[in-house]
Amino acid sequence: MNKLIIIAAGGTGGHLLPAQAFAREISQKAKVHFIAGGLQSNHTFDRQNFAFSEIPHAKLNLFFPFKITRALLRSMQLIYRLRPTCVIGFGSYHSFPILLAAIICRIPVYLHEQNVVPGKVIKSLSRYAAWTAVNFQESQRYLRGKTKWVKAPLKQAPVEENPYAYFGLDPKKTTLLVTGGSQGAMFLDRIVPMAIPSTFQVIHCANQGTSVKDLQDQYRKKQVSSHVTHYEKKMHLAWKIADIAITRSGAGTIFEQIEAEVPGILIPYPFSSQNHQMVNAEFMQSTVKGAVTLPQEGLTAETLRNALDSLLTQRESKVEAIKDWKQKNIPISFSDAVMECLA
Repeated sequence: MNKLIIIAAGGTGGHLLPAQAFAREISQKAKVHFIAGGLQSNHTFDRQNFAFSEIPHAKLNLFFPFKITRALLRSMQLIYRLRPTCVIGFGSYHSFPILLAAIICRIPVYLHEQNVVPGKVIKSLSRYAAWTAVNFQESQRYLRGKTKWVKAPLKQAPVEENPYAYFGLDPKKTTLLVTGGSQGAMFLDRIVPMAIPSTFQVIHCANQGTSVKDLQDQYRKKQVSSHVTHYEKKMHLAWKIADIAITRSGAGTIFEQIEAEVPGILIPYPFSSQNHQMVNAEFMQSTVKGAVTLPQEGLTAETLRNALDSLLTQRESKVEAIKDWKQKNIPISFSDAVMECLA
């Protein structure tokens, strides 16, 4: 195992979670080293199991020229010391300095874009990459240079315990999964407890600013059994027992939903960059046909309740639609695509 791969990923779980899933896939074939800003304090990063180095992160503002210069010099020092076989970028401004340093040092760069509409870092650097991996074929038209359609890296974890026992829920009841992604969503925290029928039980991943106890109390008053947390480390168990889901529409959530074959109601984050969450949601609704999209603006508890009732009656047909799409769309894994190039 003489290959070393630098993984440039930081920021939200939307970038770090697929990067870590990829790292686990490839760890039997190569060593990995994460480089980005903010890894030491990022709650979605597994510091105990992955080697990493910090660099300053340079968000676009008045001090950008000074910060990016410092971050670039630090990145070049790390490349010189680690001598990587390649650098793989998963987007966000946290990854920009190390990717730029790799390009300057003529280290092969591979990029990964999981949203339909690519982020600014991936889009701007795609012309310099050996190729850019995309999870949606539609993404190819936004990028310059070569692209490869790959399967989204997802955390693979065995169901080593009884999920219902873990969450304290009843196997006979309809289970609703509510998640706003790695950071949660206050809007979902407010509206879902008002909309959920008493016949449901819920696994709810809340925003850090929402009181877990208050949410639990709201569900208790409606006689709804619940498991409420700020960040669920065993999401594979939640997806395993979810009958339907109410979520944001980050790409990671979309592909987890497809992998688990769970129909859902998607409420895109209305302030996402380039409105990419709405584009992701439209793909899941129109192409996969496994979800219903509800814009956040003007959404009421009554509308959401009606959508839940409707989705429940259509659940089986949407599960079949997701299965059908999966059978017809089986691209190569990202780790296999990278290793083919490094062989």
